[in-house]
Amino acid sequence: MGSSINRYLQWKSGKVWSKSFSAGDDSCNSCSKLEDGKSQERSGQETNQQMCNYKYQLEQEVKKLQQQLQEETDLHLALVSVVEHFGSPSSSSPGKLPDKAQEHLYSIAILEITVAKLEQEFFL
Repeated sequence: MGSSINRYLQWKSGKVWSKSFSAGDDSCNSCSKLEDGKSQERSGQETNQQMCNYKYQLEQEVKKLQQQLQEETDLHLALVSVVEHFGSPSSSSPGKLPDKAQEHLYSIAILEITVAKLEQEFFL
């Protein structure tokens, strides 16, 4: 994913990064300087600062999404554990889980299907 962001930034600015940047670096000092065959002008420095700001925002969003993914993964594992322990709600003995829990599991399954469909539409 980082390389596609880098390609987009190159396309957007019409310039080439002298080196790629890492997602774990929060410092704008680590942003590479832009090379366009000319000496860097003030507008180039402003563009570089904008790129640093954009990079920082992307890194913060990635961290937030990673945390959200971890929380959702933990929830998923907990639900899988419950379903394995008590049997799936669609098994021959659905009465093992309380009705409210079965409703929640059904709602989650519907939402997961909806999210998967939306992700497919978004990434096509």
